[in-house]
Amino acid sequence: SNKSYLKANLYPTDSWIYVNNVSNLQVPQPSSNNAGVVIINGERIAYGVVDTVNNRLGNLRRGTSGTGIANVYFLSEKK
Repeated sequence: SNKSYLKANLYPTDSWIYVNNVSNLQVPQPSSNNAGVVIINGERIAYGVVDTVNNRLGNLRRGTSGTGIANVYFLSEKK
């Protein structure tokens, strides 16, 4: 399966999204100004950093393309 899942609750103020496996997710291309993107329960989140050691995404831009930001996403919600 090419799905990844949250490994920690995600709050609006978090700097990192922790997932079970970042290798399933898009790799950002900073040189061409292309961020990676995940969708969690309808919220579009762009990220600029993939940490393969800690399975986390960073340099987040939440609620992109007019999507809302939830108060919390709970552990194991699909991306």
